[in-house]
Amino acid sequence: MIKRFAPQSGLLCAGCLQLAAQVGAVPPRQDPGRSPCSLVDPRSLQAAAVDDDALLAAYNRQADAIHSMHIEALLRARAGQEYRVGEKQREFPILLDLVRPDLVRVTGAVPAMSSRGFEMASDGKEFRLLISEDGRREFLAGPADAPPQSQNPRENLRPQPIVDALLWRSGKLLQSSESGVQKGGTRTIRADLQATKAGEQTAQIGFNLQRGTVDSLTILDAAGGLVSEVKYADWAKIDSFGAEPVSGCFPRKVDFLEPSQDYEISLQILRVAYNQPIPRSAFHPSPPKGVPVIPLLSAPAK
Repeated sequence: MIKRFAPQSGLLCAGCLQLAAQVGAVPPRQDPGRSPCSLVDPRSLQAAAVDDDALLAAYNRQADAIHSMHIEALLRARAGQEYRVGEKQREFPILLDLVRPDLVRVTGAVPAMSSRGFEMASDGKEFRLLISEDGRREFLAGPADAPPQSQNPRENLRPQPIVDALLWRSGKLLQSSESGVQKGGTRTIRADLQATKAGEQTAQIGFNLQRGTVDSLTILDAAGGLVSEVKYADWAKIDSFGAEPVSGCFPRKVDFLEPSQDYEISLQILRVAYNQPIPRSAFHPSPPKGVPVIPLLSAPAK
């Protein structure tokens, strides 16, 4: 049973998330041709008058509106052969906290373990990772810029793709042959993203013009290499829980891939709290008693 801080809502147990999913906490799927919410002005969509600037403005509004999130979700993941039983990936409940610009903590209960079996956290400076292998746990800790260079793909998990997938960075429209590309009912625009420690990056943002939502977000490095690829589905009005409930538009299904480190993550989102205070101390998990700590080395100076 995992318990952790939840904004203004007391302590939650991740084990309860699985039960919530089983009893129907996740709203039923909508007609794939319709969406109960739209990031783009519906009148522009109906008139087929939306241009690339309007699409980027809709993306930026969503990016700028969210400063923190507390998420309850079910997760399927693969890093190398991790979390596989035969050909079937395991699904387990997680709690996920994010605060701009780069604070993140993911805590999960791996089946057959009585306490947290997986944890990944970063405050932008220090990175901590708890993983399980053959019933044995290891706790990796070190600087956030520690390069992923382990022979074990599970030790190469890093939080930035999760941050980029859920806390969008606003951008400026980049006019290129890849912007404004339209296929069927979708259009892809290209934008320069706000810079991070990773350097200059661009994004290819795929909009579904029928629903007015973002279907995909592909992030590229300065050389045009693929950093991460994210797919979004089941957008819906989600009521945030907390002291001041608000409604927002958010996908209930998020799939993302980081090919360079060979891992994929799929989230089925159950509940979201927007912009609630999350103490910085929440992003400094301690190793469980008796679990060895493995230091991570900093990236070499350039």
